[in-house]
Amino acid sequence: MLTKMEIAEFTNTFLPGLLNLYVEGQMPTHALFDIDLWRKLFPDTPATTPEQIRWKQITFTCHPLQDGTLLFTYILPEPLVAGRPKFAAFRLERTDSDDKRIAYYVMRKPARYDDPWDILSRSFSSGMKDNELSFLCKVDGADSLRNFVLTVQQKDFQEHFQSKSLLGRVRGVLGILTGTQKSSQN
Repeated sequence: MLTKMEIAEFTNTFLPGLLNLYVEGQMPTHALFDIDLWRKLFPDTPATTPEQIRWKQITFTCHPLQDGTLLFTYILPEPLVAGRPKFAAFRLERTDSDDKRIAYYVMRKPARYDDPWDILSRSFSSGMKDNELSFLCKVDGADSLRNFVLTVQQKDFQEHFQSKSLLGRVRGVLGILTGTQKSSQN
């Protein structure tokens, strides 16, 4: 029997793992949103913790955006603990090329009910190894799917990847300067 999965594992490990497999060409597009397939891989078992995944509690929606990307959104059970996700989403660039790019977003519950919610993001692209989850923005009153989708939709998809690749170049230059990374000219 497969192990039980909690909500944090779903958003921090399971979905990012699927996205990595997709951009590397090891998984078809439909597997990114096939909850029935996921249910077969991780069947519901008697809950031992309140945060354990129950597939019937996860709702999935798809929003075509004006820039041609698709936004796939997952509504998760109400988080019980601060810092746990309420929504997760990924923005998929529709392309037939081998260079696939996905932006991934998670909105986390604040410590207090009247605090702004954090939205974090992560980039996935063919050959991209630097895809850490990082802070994107704070959103007031964001405990709604509508606010989450509007906030993510306003982010420029192309700029998301340019800033990540620039960050990688800066880290590389800093590594060369500090001696922790070798220059390609050596």
